[in-house]
Formats: sequence, structure tokens, C-alpha cells
Amino acid sequence: MDSREMKTAKAAALEGGRAVMKHYKRGVAPHYKSSWDFATQADFDAEKTIIARIKKSFPEHAILAEESGGQGSSPSRWIIDPLDGTHNFFFDVPLFGTMVALEENGTVKAAAIYMPVQKELYTAENGKGAFLNGRKIRVSSRTSSPLVSFGGFWGIKTPFVRERFEKMAKKYPRDMRLLGSAAVQIAWIASGKIDGALMLNEKPWDIAPALLIEEAGGIVTGINGEAWTPYLGHYVAGTKAVHDDIIKIARD
Repeated sequence: MDSREMKTAKAAALEGGRAVMKHYKRGVAPHYKSSWDFATQADFDAEKTIIARIKKSFPEHAILAEESGGQGSSPSRWIIDPLDGTHNFFFDVPLFGTMVALEENGTVKAAAIYMPVQKELYTAENGKGAFLNGRKIRVSSRTSSPLVSFGGFWGIKTPFVRERFEKMAKKYPRDMRLLGSAAVQIAWIASGKIDGALMLNEKPWDIAPALLIEEAGGIVTGINGEAWTPYLGHYVAGTKAVHDDIIKIARD
């Protein structure tokens, strides 16, 4: 049976995804945060919806959200990305999702990702496994020809990022993908669609739901193999075989 926290994560992700879809293919305008990064009204509306849902159940908990920042002080913190893959969303590419996770003292306890176009709800709670629409999922069992993903491509001008991108491309010349969404990467690794990913320059809301991968039998670490928290910034995730190979590429 789901805990109160898991029920809230599910409800918040679903409601946020529905708020996003009210704007999909409606010609939303970009609100630029920098020369390369922008949000849309879908981001803002979904974030308000998610926060309202969480506050209704856990008014005492802290919030860390991509668009509005931090709210409150508590050992329990909800980490929110209302629309991960905004650029895909803006161009009507259906690879984006809403991400909600509960973190306590650096450890993620529950997480949900909702991909609204596909109507796929990915959920995980610490020690209870990972699920897609209520059905248990596992990481890939492939032993050869892995499919991998690279995240953080927006920083390709940085030598640190470019070097690792080039190493990934050399290692997986036919089987590397740039998905444009951490939500999709995490969900697809957890459900076995892809085998692993290197994610660079990520924010807490990009990676907090990686609990899904661990609960699906995969591995998540920092790029040097260290234990992960939502606040590291650089991550390697995937099946054991692929994770170990990517670590060799990513190690700083």
C-alpha cells in the first residue's frame, strides 16, 4: 500500500501534467531565463498546481521548485520540476514530463514522473520497487549493444562537457541519444527502454527522481562513483554493465 507521501507524489505529478497539457500545441511564448534557457506559461501553471497539491497534504514540508525556488525549512523537502523538457514541449516534441520527489536529509524517499502525452506515470518509493502505471518495472537485461543517453548537451562549449560527449560518441557511435529531458532519461532507464545515461550540469529537480532507477534494479552514482544525492550536479545511471563503462568515460 502506498504511503501518504507516495500518494501525494502521484497526485501532484498527475495534476501537474494535466496543467501542462492545457498549453500543449497552443503556441506558448517563451519566457527567457538566460540566452539558452526559457520557461513557458505551462511551467508556471504546472508548478503552482503541484505546490498547491503538496501544501494541502504536507503544509509543514519545505519546497524546492525550478521556477519559484525554495520555500520553507524542514528536513522533508519536495523537489519539483513542473515541466522537464521545456524545449521539446515548445517545439511539440512529445518527450517531456513532470517530476516530483520527496527528499529527507539528502535521501530521496519517494518519486513520481508523469509523461502526459503517453499517459505514463512512473513511481517509486524507497525499498518498494519501481512501477509504470502500477505495473512493476525493471532496468534492461541486455548484455550487448546498449542504447545510452547523454544529458547536459547545452553545456557543450565547456571543455569538461565536450570531452565527455566526444568520449561517449566514440564509445557508442551508433547507439547514443540526446533526448532533451532528464525525466525521459530516468523513466526510460528504469523501464528498460535505454540502458544508461551520463548527465552533466544537472539541477536537483532534474535528478531527484532517479530513485526510480535504483528501485528498478539499476545503479545511480556521481561521475566518480560516489553516492548520489539530488545536489551533486553530475551523474551516471544505468544497468551495472553500462554504468561501469560510462564511469570510465565520465570519471573526473
